[in-house]
Amino acid sequence: MGAAPYGARHRLPLAAALCLVLPGSVWGSALCPGKYHATATGHWTGDSALSVPLETTGAAGNARASVFRSGLQESGIRIDDKSPIRLQIIISVASSGNEAGVYPGLDWSSIDTALSTNLKDPALSGSSLSMTAVVSDDAKHQTAWAATMQCIIATDDSGALAHDIGIELGHALSDSIRSSR
Repeated sequence: MGAAPYGARHRLPLAAALCLVLPGSVWGSALCPGKYHATATGHWTGDSALSVPLETTGAAGNARASVFRSGLQESGIRIDDKSPIRLQIIISVASSGNEAGVYPGLDWSSIDTALSTNLKDPALSGSSLSMTAVVSDDAKHQTAWAATMQCIIATDDSGALAHDIGIELGHALSDSIRSSR
């Protein structure tokens, strides 16, 4: 596998860095109130569908991925696994007094095991969650949208939280697409 062209290697960090310098908006989630920054960095039509390939390794992560996708769909985002327009997320969860764990998908609970289906974690409430989300058009090799979000988790139910994040991320994405037209 060859090395990515210079521009392709630096698009994602550049898009995420742009989000950090933009004015923030209130993240409207009751389960994880906080702030987010989002920017459209390329053209993406609102009627396009997203591919949402979330990395998971266990039953609990798969359950969170499913309800996250459902939340996106409830917010009006169409999902199609064959779409060249792809949503990627990176999540960091840090409970008070512990180091943060950084996860490329929704396997972010410290109690998850390959066989666990439990979505409740008493240590989750009060933890800090940070997320970077990037929408890229793989066919055009360009980033179309990027966002960062930080919040304090107000639930012990990681499934409800993943669903809520999907809805709020979908609304942020939809709002950004409408305002960039």
